[in-house]
Amino acid sequence: MELDLHDEKLGYKIREAQLKRIPYIIVVGDNELHNQSIHVRKYGQESSEEAKLEEFLSNIKKGIQSKSLNCRS
Repeated sequence: MELDLHDEKLGYKIREAQLKRIPYIIVVGDNELHNQSIHVRKYGQESSEEAKLEEFLSNIKKGIQSKSLNCRS
């Protein structure tokens, strides 16, 4: 896991992560903190999905256990 806390715009950070082929980009802003959720963007997709953190982590763990690369957030 890697955090990008640089003082850059979000769009720039997302482009950089895509160029590095990072499988999941997780965005947490003020709205997400308020809703206790995260926005997840999977590598190769142009849009993000909102998910509860616990749900996302559960799906990732299931994917790891089944050795599946098609984990849903």
